[in-house]
Amino acid sequence: MTETNSAKLSEEILLKVNTKLQKESTIFHKVNHGEKFTKEDVRAYALSQVQTKQDELELYRVLRENYVTKDFMPDVQKIKTFDDLIESAQLNIDFYTLMAREFE
Repeated sequence: MTETNSAKLSEEILLKVNTKLQKESTIFHKVNHGEKFTKEDVRAYALSQVQTKQDELELYRVLRENYVTKDFMPDVQKIKTFDDLIESAQLNIDFYTLMAREFE
């Protein structure tokens, strides 16, 4: 992907994060005011986190690809770091997906 694609992706992620934070704030507002935290709240939070982690995963993949294709001599350690970040994001997606299913 080109730098333009990563810039566009970053903008899309920022817009998604804004929407996600608005949804999450309503959940935490309930807790802050002593209201009951429901199964639906837990599920909504988990689904929100799935979206966040999917965005992170996409961003890490784009950044890794840009680094590998554009750097004259990519550092193996940096590539491994990107791979670790990608793996961690995927594990988080799996975890929050399972959490969301548990609270259906």
